[in-house]
Amino acid sequence: MVTKKKYYGITEDRRSIFIHRNSFPILVKHLANINIPMEKINVIDIPLVEAHKTEYIVKSKYQLYDYQEIIREDILRPHLASARVDLQTGKGKTLTSLSTASVIGERMVIMVPPKYFGIWEKALTDTYEDFGIRYITISGSAELQMLINRGIENDLDGIDAIIISNVTYRAYIDAFERLGDQIHTVGYSAPPPRFHEALKVGLQINDEIQEDPGLLFRIDIYSNVKKQIYLSATPFTGNDYVTKMIDLMLPPETAVRLPSYDSYINVVGVLYSESEIKSKDYLTPFKNTYNHARYETEMMKNPKRLLRYNQMLGRILHGQFIVDKLPEQKALVLCATVAFINQLVEFLQGLHPDLAINEHVSGSPFARLMTNDITVSTIKSSGTGVDIANLREVILAQATDSKKDNIQILGRLRKLKLYPDVIPRLTYLVCQNIPQHCSYARNKVQHFLGKAKNMVMKRIS
Repeated sequence: MVTKKKYYGITEDRRSIFIHRNSFPILVKHLANINIPMEKINVIDIPLVEAHKTEYIVKSKYQLYDYQEIIREDILRPHLASARVDLQTGKGKTLTSLSTASVIGERMVIMVPPKYFGIWEKALTDTYEDFGIRYITISGSAELQMLINRGIENDLDGIDAIIISNVTYRAYIDAFERLGDQIHTVGYSAPPPRFHEALKVGLQINDEIQEDPGLLFRIDIYSNVKKQIYLSATPFTGNDYVTKMIDLMLPPETAVRLPSYDSYINVVGVLYSESEIKSKDYLTPFKNTYNHARYETEMMKNPKRLLRYNQMLGRILHGQFIVDKLPEQKALVLCATVAFINQLVEFLQGLHPDLAINEHVSGSPFARLMTNDITVSTIKSSGTGVDIANLREVILAQATDSKKDNIQILGRLRKLKLYPDVIPRLTYLVCQNIPQHCSYARNKVQHFLGKAKNMVMKRIS
């Protein structure tokens, strides 16, 4: 997590700055300490934008549970502009936020990393009646510039939801902070402080906020919108300073009431041996830190070692999944590098030609991910924010000590609607000859404490 971030914004004339609204009391206290009392501070209220009214009709098959109705009630609190929803994966963050949007009844922006576009497009069309052409996706500066122009020209009739790439929005903010009121020279007809006004947006949903919290803080500084919803199942950043800034942006009073954690997943650690492995096979040169991408890359240079590892993964998949696989049940294997994934897919396809086994990496079709029997992917591509129906088994081949990643990966597993008596399972691999693997395994006990139904360790020969 990079800490060299700006936690302020600039005005169009580039002579003043924006600070976060929750920083204002801190500023007032500081000024009082240097003999500038509150009565000498001129506070000007900026009116909220007039949003485009619309109607979102939630399909009758979707009824909120009691805890989801409580969350919706908390999101709608009129005195708070932000709502923080740290709801456990699989408990309906998306449905609850879209149900809330139906109550608000105003045009909305959904700000997400571009890899989640497919998820939100499906959510919109699945949740709302007759919504196939009532949303658009925006990725790239040219599309964002055209969107702003359409908003200013009142040419967004029939568009009620706008899914925007946060990467694209970052470039928009960067351009504004570089050019100020000259931002029009690069094609933007309105600056970020007037973005929501130009589009007549009354609601913004920010998903997977743990992925780039610094960017969301910057976006929040420039946003003039009635309500923002922040969604995450794992609000861990791995950086104390960044976490402090997120807690400033989303203090305790913005949090919604949550149900108790539902532990329904079994976790299995599998110990294996590589007696001939050397530290150079997994440590980054000079820094001497563990790197699983190097572990896979060095393994691929040794055909015998690679074959033994592939065969071990094949045995684990067979014993944990294939031997008792029922219709529609799926498995996900998480590795580190695309090259390793491609060769593993080829190996597994040779073992099980009757199963749909494919990779899922950047550029892979989202629809295929939903139909695979076994998917081999990365933590970044499939370990966060991706919901695979009837996913029964996750095999975590990549050794990682990230609390955020471990909990996100655990959250890929949901209760199986078709098989309510089947317990989903996360299996992670531990090479007992690598000290970091053993350390990560010990830490997983803490990461999953209270979140796993059962945790055991097994050994494979």
